[in-house]
Amino acid sequence: MTLEELKAKYPRLLTNVWFEHRGGWADILDAFLAVVDHVLPPDGRYRIRQVKEKMGTLRLYDDIEGVPDEVIATIAAARELAEARSYHVCEWCGQPGVLRNREGYYTTTCDEHALYEGRMAVPLDPPAELFIKSGAGWRRYDPELDLFVESEKPTWE
Repeated sequence: MTLEELKAKYPRLLTNVWFEHRGGWADILDAFLAVVDHVLPPDGRYRIRQVKEKMGTLRLYDDIEGVPDEVIATIAAARELAEARSYHVCEWCGQPGVLRNREGYYTTTCDEHALYEGRMAVPLDPPAELFIKSGAGWRRYDPELDLFVESEKPTWE
């Protein structure tokens, strides 16, 4: 799926949206938008303000109005999952990737797209893991399970 196909598939959700990333994350966005489209009531207002790459991963900035708190929570969880998935998918092609450092610029790529404009992006060592503070505890994204699992606090905490 391309970013233009996403705009055609979700016209009520993607009006005047500028994608500030490459097309490899289109499937991640499709899964996210499918959730939003399913739970958003006809009279609810949803607007994506910005979809971009930041620090090598996907970021979604949106506004939601006129919907119950459960809908807001469902969309927030879908957004969190979409952003977590982007840590493991090449921004360029959508194949499995890893978060890398290209001379101070973070990017998530497969091996094929690690080289760009003559500069190599090298995988982080240790590999990046996504942790989210959850109440009094922590959750970590597990890419094999494709969900957040309860976790000990990260070593950097």
